[in-house]
Amino acid sequence: MSDMQGPLEIDVDLDFNLVVESPSITLPQEAETKPEAALFPVDFAIENLNFTESVFDEIELISPERQSAKIQIDQEDLNSLENIPKKMAFKIGEVADMVGVKQYVLRYWESEFDQLKPKKSKYNQRVYTRKDVENALLIKKLLYKDRFSIEGARSVLKQLKEQVKEERAVRHVAHNQEQIVELVEDLLSHIRKLKQNI
Repeated sequence: MSDMQGPLEIDVDLDFNLVVESPSITLPQEAETKPEAALFPVDFAIENLNFTESVFDEIELISPERQSAKIQIDQEDLNSLENIPKKMAFKIGEVADMVGVKQYVLRYWESEFDQLKPKKSKYNQRVYTRKDVENALLIKKLLYKDRFSIEGARSVLKQLKEQVKEERAVRHVAHNQEQIVELVEDLLSHIRKLKQNI
């Protein structure tokens, strides 16, 4: 991440990538005069950020014939994603309210699931990202709606992580092949033009 030009890529749990294009983050005015105001909690204005895919979008990326971890996504699940505010950081209380569980449940899930590991602020407060909230919603769905045990949900998430990696690799290879075909076609076109000029 030393090159700060182009999209900023942030690696998150489950090896899902959140690509932020053209970041336009505005801090509150008081952050300029009070440095402590720039620390958590800060609401970021991120209207110009472009989030590529959510956790649930990643699940739907996996082609059905390759899906061994069967996770059905319904409209209620998609609505819960749409209800997540467009902020970059959330306190544990906010996440607990969005997910519909108590704060101690989220802390317990952190100890049980590698996919839910929020960062800690300078003041040792949990700082959840949007991806953490999505992961918490997915864990809740697996445990409460799909009735998996903790171990079963862990297993499904592990399978899902592997499948997303495989699917991304397949899509990457397919994309590279398309680019090669385009380059070869361009090269052939240039060769034909050169032959005509000779």
